[in-house]
Amino acid sequence: MTTWGQRPDGMPYGTTTIVPLTECPGNGFVFFEEKFEKADVERLTPLVTGAEYQSLRLTDTPYFRAWWLMNRLGRDPYDTAQTLLVASWEGGPDLSRKARYQRSFVASVDALPMSAAKKSDWFWLSLRSANLFRELGDFDKSTALLVKIDQPDTLPTDKDSLEDARYMIDALKLLNADRNAKSEPTNLIPPMVALDYCAASTGLTPAEVSACKGPAIEKARRDRAR
Repeated sequence: MTTWGQRPDGMPYGTTTIVPLTECPGNGFVFFEEKFEKADVERLTPLVTGAEYQSLRLTDTPYFRAWWLMNRLGRDPYDTAQTLLVASWEGGPDLSRKARYQRSFVASVDALPMSAAKKSDWFWLSLRSANLFRELGDFDKSTALLVKIDQPDTLPTDKDSLEDARYMIDALKLLNADRNAKSEPTNLIPPMVALDYCAASTGLTPAEVSACKGPAIEKARRDRAR
């Protein structure tokens, strides 16, 4: 598996963008963990064979079904939120389903308990949530959440992570000001990927136009021309 950057929602660009979950061909159970305790199996069996889960097999993705099961087992809400984020990547071809997953994700993140032990996880999931509010077209909520997490006591403390966070926060604020809801805006995707969008030059908002003229994408343009 090779990756080269990611979209602002966290989905990587690469040879395998979503790691597939093993699924039972009979009842459709998705193996979201490597090992299950006996008590888990006893609780999962009626859930998986039940009408609600079986109906989800017709309409919903493997990661969404994994999230559904994890919720009912009472798994760590941070782990379940991350699983739901991956489900939103799966839901991409069906835009209404993708939006439904994104709305569920931002609601899940909003309910996360904040603690010192989970500070980093809370920050990065909240940053993803701010981006998904933007993709859902709720730019004011996105901006409000960015202001909430852009504080000395919530920002990452190590230099590299802080630089990454600062870059994404500032870029998202520009996109919100532009009312840009794209999943792949040129200022928040790898320069080599952005080149094709810049070349098309249609429907670009000011923040994207500025990125297309910036040094990172200009370097990618020169590299591609070699």
